[in-house]
Amino acid sequence: DTIRWEAVEDAIRYAVYASATDSIDTSDSSQLIHTWVTDTTVIVPASQYRSFAITAIDRYRRESLPQYHFSTQQVNHF
Repeated sequence: DTIRWEAVEDAIRYAVYASATDSIDTSDSSQLIHTWVTDTTVIVPASQYRSFAITAIDRYRRESLPQYHFSTQQVNHF
């Protein structure tokens, strides 16, 4: 299962968060499932989670607020 998003200006990588509920808490490290994504596509275990969020990280390692939110219905099941 994959999710895709548009590139964020000045982002050098992305972090992917996932939750079994509809809400994502990016301050909860247990919800962080990918930490060093350099592409705008990632494989996710959609059967284990209900929602996903993407944050952008710039060259100074500053993490943005979630830029994209996906529900399990929005995941591409390949």
